[in-house]
Amino acid sequence: MGIFNKLFGKKEQNTNSAQQVEPQKKEEQVLSQDILSSIIHIEPDLPKTPIISIPATYEGKQIAYSYPDVKLKPAGVPSDKIDVNEQLTLIEDGDLVRVNQGSTFIGTLPENRLSGMVHDWNKKGEPYLAYIASYDSSGSKIEIRLVFYENVLEKYLSRNKSAKLVKLTGNPDEFASPVVGGKCEVEYDYEEEKYFVSHDASMIGWLPASASKYAEQHDISPEDLDIIIADIEYDIDKDRDIISVYISD
Repeated sequence: MGIFNKLFGKKEQNTNSAQQVEPQKKEEQVLSQDILSSIIHIEPDLPKTPIISIPATYEGKQIAYSYPDVKLKPAGVPSDKIDVNEQLTLIEDGDLVRVNQGSTFIGTLPENRLSGMVHDWNKKGEPYLAYIASYDSSGSKIEIRLVFYENVLEKYLSRNKSAKLVKLTGNPDEFASPVVGGKCEVEYDYEEEKYFVSHDASMIGWLPASASKYAEQHDISPEDLDIIIADIEYDIDKDRDIISVYISD
């Protein structure tokens, strides 16, 4: 009987141990399944994105406005019919703007300011570019990148008659990507005790003394100058970009 109890107790202990381990295994299994299912669920729905480099200048014009993720009202085109690298065509249809890829109608622009801008740009004869930005596997969600071009420098100079052309000093940041027509900001560096110019949050050079003098003559702070990139020239001897900007009050 003692032997039976010992055996029974041992068996009961093993059973309990198994019962304790089992929920843990189940929990680990459920966790693994959750991770796996989340991966399986997410992956097909990841947006399909192209590798498209939008030119800083197009038909001799500079980027005036750029909208990276404009949501279309999709036409229900299957995703396998969408070519992410093909330029889109925008077609005016009354107040609507239809978006075609080749001969395939993929959707319409939302009826808002962007549609109005397309009408205005067509009327002015100014260029714009549109490409697929992303879409889901079902083709029911499509976003496009829409970039409007115009002669930004000409427009700037027409409204800033007293604009002055100056060359920045120093070296641009390693990751700076200045473009002609790009708007700039001026900030003061308290360590260097001088002003620097930035474009897209990257420093592109130091403001020369002539620019500070211009600001003083117009009774404004250098930080309030209206600045736009006028020219980018590579200096072989100095192995760096020489950036010229227009400044105005």
